[in-house]
Amino acid sequence: MVRAVAKFRWDRALFGGPPVTLIAVSLACALLLALGMGVFFGLSTAGIGQCSVRY
Repeated sequence: MVRAVAKFRWDRALFGGPPVTLIAVSLACALLLALGMGVFFGLSTAGIGQCSVRY
């Protein structure tokens, strides 16, 4: 009984709950995405820099 109520509350908080949860999840996803893109661009730029120095 308690687990069902907790699960229901968790689902409601994720999907139909207050927008604060949605905003927090969106911010976390955006932060991770920005971090991944920054690492990717940093590595690719460093690789391009090394290649241009080498040749």
